[in-house]
Amino acid sequence: MKLIIISNPKPVKNESIIINKFFEKGLKYFHLRKPEFNESEMVKWITAVPLEFHERIILHSHHHLLHKFDLKGVHFTSWFNSGSTIKSMYRRPVQYSTSYHSLEEINLNKISFDYVFLGPVYNSISKKESKSKKYNLNDLKETLLNSKADVVALGGISSDKIKEIKNLGFKGVAVLGGVWNSANPLTAFSKIQKTCTAFMN
Repeated sequence: MKLIIISNPKPVKNESIIINKFFEKGLKYFHLRKPEFNESEMVKWITAVPLEFHERIILHSHHHLLHKFDLKGVHFTSWFNSGSTIKSMYRRPVQYSTSYHSLEEINLNKISFDYVFLGPVYNSISKKESKSKKYNLNDLKETLLNSKADVVALGGISSDKIKEIKNLGFKGVAVLGGVWNSANPLTAFSKIQKTCTAFMN
């Protein structure tokens, strides 16, 4: 299963050290979401990551920095829905993703995303007010089976839920609160990574 870690939108003590440890342990997808960052703050954050790991970072904002730092890709907010393809937007092949909050949005998607987030699948850990959508299981499985893009579960993800997520048909998990709200983010990451690896096939 694809394992994606999303940055804490707020500052985290020793954040760059922790994230570099994630990369050293094999994390391939890191979504950099800092909605309050201006461009200079974003540049400072990225430069704190060794060059060898830049190819694993996906930007949620300041997309023009994609090529300046040779990053992995860009994530569009759910309002992005123009055009039938986005593969020609950048000079080289990159990963494209977006966020959806309903099965209908996924079923109507005409854009060539590599993967999309769907959530919240469970009650959010980082946002207590964000509750599970309580999707109809049959409709959910059918949507996941027929989706043009890989669908990644978002919201309330912890290691004990990964087996169920895999059985439903999701192709991966996106984790925020399950790592950053824990007492030890690195330990939490390692546990989730180990479980995802067990369900890789």
